[in-house]
Amino acid sequence: MLSDSKHLEAFSLLQATAIEGRLPHGKIKETADHFGVSRMTISRLWRVGGGPASTSLIKSPDVKRKSNRGGRPNKYNMDDLRAHVQSVPLCQRTCIQDLASKLKIPSSTLHCLLGGKDIRQGSKGFQRHTSSVKPMLTDANKLERVWWAVSKIDSDNGFYKSMDDEIHVDEKWFYMTKVNETYIMLDDEEDPNRKVKHKLHIDKVMFLAATAKPRWDPHQKKMWDGKIGIWPFAHQLAAQRSSANRPAGTLEWKTYNVNRIEYRKMMIEKVLPAIEEKWPRGTLANKKFIQQDNAPLHFKPDNGKWCAACQASCLDIKLVNQPPNSPDTNINDLAFFVSIQSLQHKIGAGSNKESLIQSVMEAYEKYDWKKLCNSWLTLQCCLNCIIEVNGNNDYKIVHMNKERLEREGQLPTTIRATQIADDWMEEE
Repeated sequence: MLSDSKHLEAFSLLQATAIEGRLPHGKIKETADHFGVSRMTISRLWRVGGGPASTSLIKSPDVKRKSNRGGRPNKYNMDDLRAHVQSVPLCQRTCIQDLASKLKIPSSTLHCLLGGKDIRQGSKGFQRHTSSVKPMLTDANKLERVWWAVSKIDSDNGFYKSMDDEIHVDEKWFYMTKVNETYIMLDDEEDPNRKVKHKLHIDKVMFLAATAKPRWDPHQKKMWDGKIGIWPFAHQLAAQRSSANRPAGTLEWKTYNVNRIEYRKMMIEKVLPAIEEKWPRGTLANKKFIQQDNAPLHFKPDNGKWCAACQASCLDIKLVNQPPNSPDTNINDLAFFVSIQSLQHKIGAGSNKESLIQSVMEAYEKYDWKKLCNSWLTLQCCLNCIIEVNGNNDYKIVHMNKERLEREGQLPTTIRATQIADDWMEEE
């Protein structure tokens, strides 16, 4: 391949020997042998140059070659096309074929525009979007959400509080399998044969998770992962009769109905001892807040048995309820459960509840504490968005590029609150 200087030298040599724009017989081959390239390279060089008037087309350090994009020109005006797309109802934009028929253009053309930019016109194309339903919010809900977010701000410096004293608890159903799974397979592989008795009655187990913010533990001299624990609402019972699957007396996992009594029992017998065991020693005596949602099975913060259990454990713990219809204010609903569920499906849940529980516990142990630490920053971004949209939930989470900031050593532990929060704090 010729360099830029060799390009000019070869073309100048050809131009010097040309007679009325035509090269003598054998000159292209002679020049190709001289520069050690193929005959086609020199032929293309002369054809592109085309004579003395076209030397500007030759690639050189000072002169840029004209861009030559192939393909037919785009006959669609992107501005008109975008306006036409906006006039089509969303329910008729669920697939390329439906939208293409409404726009009266080929589906292949729409597929080329999907997810990118139109190179010839420089305008943005289309993109796929997955829409998820969100809770309905009343005006009272929105106001409470704003005050909740404002209460997390340190009024002295305008940053969000460290949240080191918070513990978020929540429940989550984990299923044996999903109704629809997507795999990457070879052409000659057989389709997987997954069977259940009924797709509406897939085996599932409810878990309770307690999560805190990871931090450095000076006593252990290592990072504490913030994972207090995850527990299934199930217990092991001995089988009373023999069957084709197991003999009598075999221990089996049996789930039970979760009500307020069982939830309180789990909080007292599992969560409190786990906090006392795993919490960093230096701050164990400090006051902590356990945040729960407003589910009907949850007990009130002033429950007598709960308060007595906290006093017996010598832990200064206060139970608080997050704003109603606000899963985006709980770290478990916001990010933690989605990651655990994804890992659990990759591990596989086997064919019984015991293997399902084991896969969830294994996914819980494999979860990286760095991702959990970044999730607390995402929570603060959500609190900022809640304030900016006056308590609504129709916002897009701001991306901070946390992995890049971490590589550069600039990842913050807390972020600054939005300027709009100052007005709310003044009203308070």
